[in-house]
Amino acid sequence: MELADLPPKLPIAGEPRCSIIILAFNKAGYTALCLRSVLTEIDSAAAEIIVVDNASTDNTSEVLRKFGNRTDVIRNKDNLRFVDGCNFGAAAAKGRYLLFLNNDTVVLPGAIDTLLESVDRDETIGAIGPIFLYPDGRIQEAGGIVWRDASADLLAGEARRDRERTGWHAPSITCRGQLC
Repeated sequence: MELADLPPKLPIAGEPRCSIIILAFNKAGYTALCLRSVLTEIDSAAAEIIVVDNASTDNTSEVLRKFGNRTDVIRNKDNLRFVDGCNFGAAAAKGRYLLFLNNDTVVLPGAIDTLLESVDRDETIGAIGPIFLYPDGRIQEAGGIVWRDASADLLAGEARRDRERTGWHAPSITCRGQLC
């Protein structure tokens, strides 16, 4: 998909429903794929995209310029690493919800809407994470849970499928890509 084929950014009336924060450090090609997948999945009148460029030394800046006003870019002079970079993006965000993505994420059709519908439906949800898939469709990660005894389980692969078969469900406490 060419940039010209992507929808234009529409003005947001009031508070955006969702701020999508993408942390980038180099890997310009991944960042471009991520942005294309996000832009095809969102209503640009209800969401903002913030890319935090964590002092990339490749052509990330050039690639981000090509997306024009479809994204807001924060360029850090130093690599602030993951947590501080995400915090910079969150501080600039205006949305009701914050969706954090790594720049190597490709958003599948319906994924963002599914996350937003889940948190809208249940006010007890404070954070929610998607299932991460390998390119061949196998589950890479499906969040995690921290138990009362402070032990933790990563919900992935067979463990996730076993829980799905039995109807087991628990809120995701830890996750990589996360909607807060």
